[in-house]
Amino acid sequence: MNFKKSLFTTIYLSLISFGLFAQSNAIPLQTLVQRKLAFSDSKPFESVYLHFDKPYYAVGDTVWFKAYISTLQHVPSPLSKIVYVELINNRDSLIETLKLQVNNSVASGQLLLAYPDFKEGSYHIRAYTKYMLNFDQSYFFSKNLYVGNALNKEVKTNITFKGSRTDKGSKINSKITYLDELGKALANQKVSWEVVADGEKISKGKANTDANGKINIDIIASNKVAIGSANLNTVVETSDKKILKANFPLNNAILENDLQFFPEGGEWIAGINQKIAFKAIQSNGLGIELKGKIIDELGQEISTIQSQHLGMGTFALLGQADKKYLAKLSFADGSEKTFALPKLVEKGIGISAKNISDSVVVNINANEAYLSANKNQPFYLVIQNGGTFFYAAQSVLRFGNYSVSLAKDKFPTGLLQIALLNQYGIPLSERLIFNQRNDDVKLQIKTDLTTYSPRQKIKINMSAKDGVDPLEGSYSVAVVNDAKVPLNEDEEMTIKSYLLLNSDIEAYIEKPNYYFHHVNQQKQDDLDVLLLTQGYRRFSYQDLASNTQIAPSILPEQGINISGSIRRSSGLPLANGRLLFQIPSKYYNTTGTTDIEGKFLF
Repeated sequence: MNFKKSLFTTIYLSLISFGLFAQSNAIPLQTLVQRKLAFSDSKPFESVYLHFDKPYYAVGDTVWFKAYISTLQHVPSPLSKIVYVELINNRDSLIETLKLQVNNSVASGQLLLAYPDFKEGSYHIRAYTKYMLNFDQSYFFSKNLYVGNALNKEVKTNITFKGSRTDKGSKINSKITYLDELGKALANQKVSWEVVADGEKISKGKANTDANGKINIDIIASNKVAIGSANLNTVVETSDKKILKANFPLNNAILENDLQFFPEGGEWIAGINQKIAFKAIQSNGLGIELKGKIIDELGQEISTIQSQHLGMGTFALLGQADKKYLAKLSFADGSEKTFALPKLVEKGIGISAKNISDSVVVNINANEAYLSANKNQPFYLVIQNGGTFFYAAQSVLRFGNYSVSLAKDKFPTGLLQIALLNQYGIPLSERLIFNQRNDDVKLQIKTDLTTYSPRQKIKINMSAKDGVDPLEGSYSVAVVNDAKVPLNEDEEMTIKSYLLLNSDIEAYIEKPNYYFHHVNQQKQDDLDVLLLTQGYRRFSYQDLASNTQIAPSILPEQGINISGSIRRSSGLPLANGRLLFQIPSKYYNTTGTTDIEGKFLF
């Protein structure tokens, strides 16, 4: 409660008025702030993060994990006492569910990947509390998990695809390399193969591996075949009569490139020199690098365009309302394509923002047409993080440009959603930026020795500090052999990248920890480009303007309840019956008594 009061004080002190106005249908800024506080108070968010012991697993492994449950501002959640963890296969079938008790906002669990229930392939893990069902399922913790086949090490494979699609069908060239368990090429071996789609065999053939253990397979299929759901199954018959099988899904065999444009603030406004972000992705959801030029409808070059990170980048352009613009691009895979830029808005107002040293600078720009039509109309500028307003100001539109510089230390570390609202609370423009303060927990880990003999006990001392003061908390440490389980830290999803990034924005994020691992200016710039291409999903201003407040229909679970009733053979309830409840695997037992109606509850 004290935490919420202190937030409200911060919001209240940040209310700034640049001009007084009165509109009969307008919603006062103070009312919007109070509604926002009431929304967060009555229906707080809850998040779950799972920390795994390894980035990937093999059949027969045990997946160990620890769950952390947090609420607004990423503090430990006092709400839910039960968390659900579900494992889903690549056919979207639920194959295992765990229901774990939460103590002090954390829970621990494990999943055994036992053969034959688990086989090599991709799996999906999601985690949530029942209270989180009040919100969209996109808020659930979600992670893809690859499980390899450590039980069959007789053959190792590597496959690359080059696919294309025409009006008549699909063509895929597959290059496969076969190695034995020691990494030696399976040279001059017979390979038979077949392609199966929807249970039907659509292609088959035979080949011999070359001196490097490689074969080429050309697959041709008509448009009637769902090639994206097909599998390439191969069988190697070795010279010593061993039969080795290897199967490959073709879901990413044909990749197509797409491009989207994201004008800063939401709309591309005529007559304003505006930053435009772009994101190029392949059909597998991963970014692809590009370069090219922006041309007008007459073919004249206006600007150049080049991605800076994972297919994302920005360029600045002053667009004219009576013109159309195109992006003529070359992609890293050698393909070329032309895309139309978004349609220009003839009357518009928008915001731009950037991090400068210790400040966040926000600019409001209106073109001449919008200024003429809306002069002296009121507007609001609000900034929120994690469902809480940290800044709110109001003014009237008298000029085409406004600028405000705000100290970063007035805002928490994490995503800041900056929004420009009209006097009715409806958003006119939005922008996401990341605020990074020097407030990370300082962790120090030290071992008792520098070298160890095999199976020698290792003692580790760990300290956590908030500045110079010790910091109490719940921690989890995973120790793995880096030689056997290599790890790319950029590609991982850590508790920091999840809570500060993944849990707040829409769509898939490629290499989320890249933006938080060994941070430099380049990574900060790349993170800003990422945020220009993403949407903030946690809150809708329309609900605030209409005061549409829906109370949670599902309350936080406070424990696991087992209830029932007991009746005599005559059908009458057994009143005051003594019961013994046991869970042998947990060494748990307790007793109970039925009520007058024969009902019991543990």
